[in-house]
Amino acid sequence: MKPVRLLRFSASALLFVALLASPGLARGQATPSLDARLEPPEIAVGQEARLVVTITGVQSAPVPQIPAVDGLGIRHLGQTMSMQFVNGAMSSEVIHNFSVRPERTGQLTIPAVRMHVAGQSLSSAPIHLSVYQPGRVPPAPRATAPRGKSGPEPAPAAPAAPDEAQVALLEISGLPARELFIGEVVPIELRLFVREGTQVTQASPPELVGDGFTLSRPANQEPKQTIVRRGGVRYTEVSFPAALSPITTGDIPLLASIEITARVPKRLPRQRGRFGDPFFDSFFDSFSYHAVEEKIPIRSDRKSLHVAALPENGRPASFSGGIGRFTISASAEPHDVFVGDPVTFTAAISGEGNFDRLEWVPLDGSASWKTYDASARFEKKDDLGIRGVKTFEQAVMPLRADLEGIPARELSYFDPKARRYVTLRTEPIGLQISATPGGLRHAGVPAGAASAGSGVDVDGYEIAPNKIDLGRIRSGFGPVALQPWFLALQALPLFGLAATLWWTRRRRLLAGDEAHVRDRAAQRELRVQLGRMDEAIRARDVGAFFDAARRAIQERVAAQSGGVASSLTRPEIEQRLTDRPEAQAAVRAIFEAADAIAYGGQADAAGQLGEWKRKVESVLAEIASRRQR
Repeated sequence: MKPVRLLRFSASALLFVALLASPGLARGQATPSLDARLEPPEIAVGQEARLVVTITGVQSAPVPQIPAVDGLGIRHLGQTMSMQFVNGAMSSEVIHNFSVRPERTGQLTIPAVRMHVAGQSLSSAPIHLSVYQPGRVPPAPRATAPRGKSGPEPAPAAPAAPDEAQVALLEISGLPARELFIGEVVPIELRLFVREGTQVTQASPPELVGDGFTLSRPANQEPKQTIVRRGGVRYTEVSFPAALSPITTGDIPLLASIEITARVPKRLPRQRGRFGDPFFDSFFDSFSYHAVEEKIPIRSDRKSLHVAALPENGRPASFSGGIGRFTISASAEPHDVFVGDPVTFTAAISGEGNFDRLEWVPLDGSASWKTYDASARFEKKDDLGIRGVKTFEQAVMPLRADLEGIPARELSYFDPKARRYVTLRTEPIGLQISATPGGLRHAGVPAGAASAGSGVDVDGYEIAPNKIDLGRIRSGFGPVALQPWFLALQALPLFGLAATLWWTRRRRLLAGDEAHVRDRAAQRELRVQLGRMDEAIRARDVGAFFDAARRAIQERVAAQSGGVASSLTRPEIEQRLTDRPEAQAAVRAIFEAADAIAYGGQADAAGQLGEWKRKVESVLAEIASRRQR
């Protein structure tokens, strides 16, 4: 006899003996009742729920006829029977399991299940099923016991394999509840939730869908992982901090995506009649699952953010594009100096915002000060580089002893929360400036080089005397005043005087020509930025290269259209190239790359800086050709 049939025969024999030993038990059995429930009552399209119909108080019952429902596929899986003795009384029940698979979303209702058993008409309550689109968080499973049941739980139904869209979801958090401004940088978090029990083997970096924003993440930083509970379900939360910056104006959609590779449980094709018994077929069908490794694309919910342009009214001349909130402090060392001694002027700007757009307005050279180029360094206080301190240093040299010190300097930025421009001013820094002792300092021979009787002040400096060499003397023929070369020499001062008058007049005319002055200054600054680009290529400094590239384009445009070069934004530059789409695309690519480097710190473009320089030179040539036409 086969093992399965032997087991069934043994169970039937035991039941028969028990009934013979207790003839009054059947009379003490409870009145038959019917209960029907869904597990779970809320699923996504394409998932499978289990309909469990329990008939209590009977030892056998036919398969109940489930009413047809539009949009539901219902299939009988088999039945189980249980029996127990409590305080000399016997109770039994028959359980029928059905597979329920929805084909559409909405609130679906299975009408009451009706049966005629043991001479009685039994009926259940209507059963409701909520069906939603894949992608949202699935509800926590709820375990409910059949109504009127006092014994142990029936055999559990096989768990439904989770749908791909329910394995994980992606959220964008940390967005401010206000409109953003173009060029502003805000910290956000991309939060990936992976359902407990799902084994993720690989995940791509999160990215934005569309071109309305740039997203920058800290380089070489692992995301944070925690265990959270949502709706009663445990998830592994993976948090990706990032910096978001809008690059165009209007109502811009915001959508993030990520792709994971995970091992997902899948149902094996059911093999009917493996044991020839509905009880064993239904029991072993609960374990008909295996894990399949699949790539699962995940997208966040679509959000819409309003991005505004920076206001034109009230924009200070010292505004260079900084957006955020900042404070400033300044110092100078040393305080006690002589005329011609160098002084280091330092300005420290701290706060939160887009530090890469903050440009210090250094002290200009004049008859009172000799100045040198300022240098800058940035010390970030967070992983995104949004909070930190940017320090500018400039070497200056006083040229007069009557100067009181370094005058106040200005820095302007835009406060997005207050929606206004703010101008910061440093306090004037007093210096004790003394006249150079002993005449012209560093202009002659040192005191130690003079002899004791030479009359030179050994405690100071003297100007070295001129050495006069008469040369060789020879006689000439005729008066010198009649020599041709002498007459020609008399004309040279007149020619030099005329040339000097002409050049002086021309310089005065050009000095009054604002366009000429602006163009000359832009050309000088452009040469400086091109030199910085070459130095950055040699040093493989990606950040310095793109900073110089952006400033070079701003200077070229400002030389033609006026305005402050450092305050020109990318949309303003593109507006001047409306008839040149290729140049517009190149400008957009350069500025977006500069933003990505500044906020994210990526350095993978170091090997392509030569190609980027050719693109920058092409844009500069295109802007210059527009002026010539």
